[in-house]
Amino acid sequence: MDAKTLLRNRRSVRKYTDDVVPKEVLDDVFELTVRAPSWKNCQIARYTIIQDKDIIDKIADQGVNDFVYNTKNLKYAHNLCVLSYVKGISGKNNDEYATSKKDWEVFDAGIAAHQFCLSLQANNLGSVILGIIDPAYIAELIDLPKEEAVAALIIFGYPNDEVSYTSRLPIEEIVRYKQ
Repeated sequence: MDAKTLLRNRRSVRKYTDDVVPKEVLDDVFELTVRAPSWKNCQIARYTIIQDKDIIDKIADQGVNDFVYNTKNLKYAHNLCVLSYVKGISGKNNDEYATSKKDWEVFDAGIAAHQFCLSLQANNLGSVILGIIDPAYIAELIDLPKEEAVAALIIFGYPNDEVSYTSRLPIEEIVRYKQ
């Protein structure tokens, strides 16, 4: 699959088969994922893969702030990534913030999430990123190291049916040129 096709076909997928994605496939995914750029190459993104249905169900029941759509999607999930990041590194030069944006680590986590989703797509897997979550509950449940913070949940797997394509705004509405 060429890069343009990959980018055109990337969509959020919410229905998957019951298959657990094998470690060998995930190794291929992460071979691409770890190449995501980050502030000064600090590589703060961390990925906790959960394929234990009991843990996924606990997150569905207690870790998504009662957001019904996330609960529903997690109840059918068999593959979940908790994307986290190492705190206090990104955006700094010599222990001082180099920018007024004190949350640059969240930007780096977003880049990492996108790279992970594209890497899944390149391996014929689908994904959806969930942002309405209870990071503290999830961190405690999965015993996340204290120096890390939860950024997002990413459900992934083998798409169960045809992926729908939603319309996009016209380029003229979202791009400005100042020449």
